[in-house]
Formats: sequence, structure tokens, C-alpha cells
Amino acid sequence: MAKETLVIANQKIHPIVEFFEIDFECRNDREFIDTAQTDRKILRSALSKSKGIYAFYNSEFEVIYVGKTKSNLWNEMKFAFNRRMDHYQRYQVQHPRSKYSEPSNGFVRTIRKKQFYLFDLATHFSAYAIEDDTLIDLIELMMIRIMPNDILNVRMEGNTSLRAYSAEDVA
Repeated sequence: MAKETLVIANQKIHPIVEFFEIDFECRNDREFIDTAQTDRKILRSALSKSKGIYAFYNSEFEVIYVGKTKSNLWNEMKFAFNRRMDHYQRYQVQHPRSKYSEPSNGFVRTIRKKQFYLFDLATHFSAYAIEDDTLIDLIELMMIRIMPNDILNVRMEGNTSLRAYSAEDVA
């Protein structure tokens, strides 16, 4: 029985890309990959044609956001990448970019609490095509519930569609 379940899962869940580095040069355009590059065009096409689950990771490869869509992974991921994380605030010192400037006249940069966008935090992403809409919901629900303290998702999925595991499941 377990082997049959694995075969079914393999037919319905396909990795599109795993731990793919975000193209930082594109952040100003609110993109996470440079679609001018040929291989990125192919990736964008694969994401656009698929529905499923995706995850964004921080620089330590920790999952920071999990999402799903039942239509177009590319559009949903781009929307999420540009989403403001109002509930996620951290202290930050604003430094000049790409240059060092000495503090003058006793000026010290202040530490302020700041709200972040997902594009401020994400460095890599993964995406999985899933054919079965029910599986999309269940896998996202499971991932969010497994990592509630590590991800930025505000909404915690209920567990009404999950049931207790029993000995009958392996029989």
C-alpha cells in the first residue's frame, strides 16, 4: 500500500526548481528572476504553466514563506515576492548603499523598527507543480503547520481536513 501511495505522489508532484537563487539585480523591478536570460525565460514559462506550491528562503536557507496557487505559479510568486509583511518588523540601521561614509559632526545612524517586504528577505526559492488541487491545499497546510515559528505567513491553516493517523492507514 505504501509503495502505491509513493507512485501516485510521484505522478502528481513534480519539482520545477529547488533552491534557485534570486537574481538580486532584478529587485528594483520587483522581479525575482531576470527573464531576459534564456534559461530564466524557460523557468518563467514552466512556472506560468503550472499550479502548485512554492517557498521562499532567507540567506540561511530557512523557509520564510510558503504559498500555493491553483492557477499560475509565476503570477502568484511574483505577487507574494512583492508583498509587504506588515506583521514582520525588525530593527535596522539604514546605511548608504555601495559606499562607506564616515559619520560627521557626531551624527550616528539611528536604529529603527522597519516593516519588510518579502523581496527584502528572500534569497532563494523552490516551486513544485502539483496536478491535484486537493493535494495543493493539504501540502500547503502541512508545511505551514510544521514550521509555524519559522515562516512569515500570517494565516495559519485550520486542521479540519487533516485526520489522525491510524494503524489502518498502513494496512
